[in-house]
Amino acid sequence: MFLRILPLFVIIALGFACGALGVFDAPRRSVRTLNRLALYVAFPALVFTSLASPQTELPNAPGFYVAHIVAFAAVIIITAAAASAHPTLRRDRGAIVLVTIFGNIAYLGIPVVTRVFGAEAAGLASLSAGIHVTVTMVFGPLLLLVLTPGAKGALSAASLIGRVARQPLFWSPILGLLARRLPMGSRETLVEFIGPIAAAAAPVALFMIGLYLFCERRKLRRLTISLPFAVLSKLVLYPAVAVGVAALVGATIGLTEIERAVFVMMAAMPVAITTFSIGEEFRVGEELAAMAIITSTLLSVAILPLLASFFV
Repeated sequence: MFLRILPLFVIIALGFACGALGVFDAPRRSVRTLNRLALYVAFPALVFTSLASPQTELPNAPGFYVAHIVAFAAVIIITAAAASAHPTLRRDRGAIVLVTIFGNIAYLGIPVVTRVFGAEAAGLASLSAGIHVTVTMVFGPLLLLVLTPGAKGALSAASLIGRVARQPLFWSPILGLLARRLPMGSRETLVEFIGPIAAAAAPVALFMIGLYLFCERRKLRRLTISLPFAVLSKLVLYPAVAVGVAALVGATIGLTEIERAVFVMMAAMPVAITTFSIGEEFRVGEELAAMAIITSTLLSVAILPLLASFFV
């Protein structure tokens, strides 16, 4: 299983190496450019084609959708309550909750799930990504400000709606699901036309993660108790909650084996790079987010293959 996932991390290592070798004159600017390419073009195309493809079968039962919402709520409550028990953790409570619920489900999650479970899991992975993006983009900034003591900044309903409306990853699953109503021939032509753009998503994003790790590597020197707490919450607590929720939902509403596997794997993804962008925008928790991104991504090299081995 490690060898199956290893090629994805080789691309990340290549991005780091290019940064170290000075291939890019302005690596931080290159990260922003690659991030926009992946975020606004390539991954929306991947999510759209995965959901619109005639070969993709999506769950009709509500279990897969319910599991995501229940897990989100449970993780937020547990993490916020646990972080309130220590003064340093309480200070960073908003950022800790943000990095815990906002995993790298697009840049790393979809490639890993597809690599582990095959192309037939791409639709479920894209649907899971759509649910994650919707919930985290709407509630993430709000939780960051509300749960951080003394945080300055206001987040109106209009700004929340505007933030979500500007996010192509929010619209791509909706458009993909609407495209499923088109005639079969039209869907196949559409998927084939957009396919080359979608194919660029994973390698571009993984390379960008490596370059980002190089640019932010020095931030790991400033460690506090909040960093290991946040990383453990993301890589251990969230997947553990997902396992419990999957068992509960499976026993009551119903959840297939592949739905359970994709749901838990997506919950185990490292911290999303977008959390740093959100923290930087509000000047709250951006340094913790950056350190959590680096640490959780490096640790996931060992954790993801181990977790995937339980489902394959």
